[in-house]
Amino acid sequence: MSEVKSTLQLVLEKTRNMALSEEEKQEQAMREFRERLNGLLHEYLEGLANLDQFQRQFSSLEAVPGSRPEEVLAEEVVQRMEVHEDHEKLLEILSRLCGTELDRVERLLLDHRNRLRDLQKERTAQLQKALKDRFQIHGTAVRPNLAADSHWAQSLSQARKAFGEEVKREVFSQMKS
Repeated sequence: MSEVKSTLQLVLEKTRNMALSEEEKQEQAMREFRERLNGLLHEYLEGLANLDQFQRQFSSLEAVPGSRPEEVLAEEVVQRMEVHEDHEKLLEILSRLCGTELDRVERLLLDHRNRLRDLQKERTAQLQKALKDRFQIHGTAVRPNLAADSHWAQSLSQARKAFGEEVKREVFSQMKS
């Protein structure tokens, strides 16, 4: 009778003589580092850990050779700043663990909020005008649904990306000095 092999056994047989290159090992190690870091960040942002606990756990992560853990942390924090509304905890990490002076970052954050508010007003006015012109719907109670507007979603995405790049430049310039 023939032997029935599990999927795992088949995969192990096929990959027995394969090995990862150094570059692939480096990429895999960085991916695993980022996954662990993201888990720690999630715990901290959800209030499951305080900043001291986060700092201890972050310090205990095994760094990827050739990388600076603080730069990876700063990058992950900046990515979260693009979408999170509450930036207080993220700013705390940048200040305490990455050594960032927050004055300039907070100014960028304020400018970003103002830019988003202006973009929102502008797009709302455009949609209201379109509703009036096309369907004769107008008045103070008319509020266009920006969440369903693809143009708004694209503008919002571009603004967030530009903000993230500005903050990243600022944070990294401070880390290098």
